[in-house]
Amino acid sequence: KLAKEAGFQGAVKLNLHLSWRGEPLDVVVKESSGYKILDENALSTAKGVISYPPFPPSMDQKELWIEIPIVYRLD
Repeated sequence: KLAKEAGFQGAVKLNLHLSWRGEPLDVVVKESSGYKILDENALSTAKGVISYPPFPPSMDQKELWIEIPIVYRLD
């Protein structure tokens, strides 16, 4: 809410590390939006997710890094 009131807009790219069960192992900011408040909100939101869907049985990987772009816009 504070960021919106201040007129902040931007895009944050996160790298999310997942186990094959969908458990989040780590999350880091890959590319900053240029605003600490937006970056911290994106990190906090991603860290707040307890579980993501598990990998399909056809995948051999036990862990995976996924890049997630999050865009903040004033519309």
